[in-house]
Amino acid sequence: MINQIYKEGKRQQLEAEGQLVSNIDEQRVNGLTVKIDRDLCVGFGDCIDLAETVFEFDEENIAVIKEEIDIKVFDEESFLEACRACPVDAITLLDGNGEQVAPCLAIIKIVGSDIKYEKNPHLSGSEPYHGV
Repeated sequence: MINQIYKEGKRQQLEAEGQLVSNIDEQRVNGLTVKIDRDLCVGFGDCIDLAETVFEFDEENIAVIKEEIDIKVFDEESFLEACRACPVDAITLLDGNGEQVAPCLAIIKIVGSDIKYEKNPHLSGSEPYHGV
């Protein structure tokens, strides 16, 4: 609760000072664009568990991209899995063409011999959805 009050107070201060444009951190990692929505992240740390060479917690216990990433130990598959594993879909990952890779836009359900595609319920209504 105290951390939430601090975050809200800090956000209001930055808004008042005209310094806060967005509460989304964005960075390029090995040709991919990663966006972390700081308002959605609640600090579960699944991304850090799966890709500790890329993600870490900041002082507010929010996941962030490390300032320096050792590309020699960078594992793209683990990184993709980490981005997809966020339980609150706070991490958006775009490929080099700007196509969304995570979170998944649709959920595939197999019912008998039928394949059904449904919009991911964790996404808000503002994200693009390309039904199949």
